[in-house]
Amino acid sequence: MRLFSTVFLVQLILSVYLGYRIGQTFPRKGPWRVFLYTLLGIELLIYFIGWIFMDMFPIRTLGVIMRYCNSFFLLSCLMVLPVLLLNLFRRYLFRGYRIRYAIENDKKIRRISSGFILLSFVIALFGMYFGKKRVTEPVVRTLSLELGESRDVLNREKRELKVALITDLHISESIGLSEVKTMVDLVMSQNPDIILMGGDHIDHFGYFAYTPEIIHLLGEKLQAPYGKYYVLGNHEYRADMEEKIQWITRVGGTLLRDDIVFPADSAFCLIGRDDATNIRRESLSSLTGRAGVRDKAIIVLDHQPVPLDSLEACKVDLALCGHTHAGQIWPFGMLVRLKYAFLAYGMHQQGNSRIYTSSGVGAASPAYRMGTRSEIVIFDLKL
Repeated sequence: MRLFSTVFLVQLILSVYLGYRIGQTFPRKGPWRVFLYTLLGIELLIYFIGWIFMDMFPIRTLGVIMRYCNSFFLLSCLMVLPVLLLNLFRRYLFRGYRIRYAIENDKKIRRISSGFILLSFVIALFGMYFGKKRVTEPVVRTLSLELGESRDVLNREKRELKVALITDLHISESIGLSEVKTMVDLVMSQNPDIILMGGDHIDHFGYFAYTPEIIHLLGEKLQAPYGKYYVLGNHEYRADMEEKIQWITRVGGTLLRDDIVFPADSAFCLIGRDDATNIRRESLSSLTGRAGVRDKAIIVLDHQPVPLDSLEACKVDLALCGHTHAGQIWPFGMLVRLKYAFLAYGMHQQGNSRIYTSSGVGAASPAYRMGTRSEIVIFDLKL
């Protein structure tokens, strides 16, 4: 309920601001202002009804309502910047012109302002169209790495493994059967030896992921010889966590919560960490200090990026993370860069320790990407 209240309040503020400012560009008399206010009012009403009575709607109907509301929310956010710029122009650059040519100038400014708003609206729609494609058409990135170079015990014939990293699927009203099928097909086309699922498998409400079709895809179609390993993300903690944990079992995954396994016939040590949302999770130094861990190349699967200093101190060879979405939507992604700096995306190294932060295969609602791209990452490892 807190999530709904916050988002609804933000949408209300955006709608009131946009309605007031955009309404100023329309003639005082005529249908355009009435049409704008009616449209914004209907959107808020749909948003309110959809969230309050969500348990009463069939899942498909609820999905349509939520997709519409999420898309409108993003469109509102994208329109704020041009409206702010327009207001600055009207207030300062056109000020003297408006005073000098009062009535005639008012009509001209309204025409110019209306044209600018319309152009911004069209650009925003095009951006959203291509932003959706950047989610629904993920790319496959392939990286080749050699791990365990510093361990004398590994001075032997190297073993090759293909590891698939999938993070931030965010199954939701926007990331559904079609997107999951695309992901599964792309992963299986790479013939991975092992699959690592890096958290945030479900966006918020679990029932979009509990359908028989999605369970069949992830449980029967998504397979690898040495198994599928899951960790939790912060979104798993937001609602119905126990049900989501049971869902991981239903799709044939092995959940790691501060657990250590030695997959692929003990080819390496895999440490799966609980999400940082759990402030009582076991420390990385404690996990890597367990018996037998440092005899193998160490791969850490952790939803949120880990500082390189910690990885190097704990002799971790490779950390695989997600969470950041590489920013997902510009310009909001700049906040992600401020928090995580260079760890927000990509491969980075310090000493013998590496970290790869994936942009994720899905997207949090609203499920669009601007300036980023959904991805599946394949690691060709020599161990």
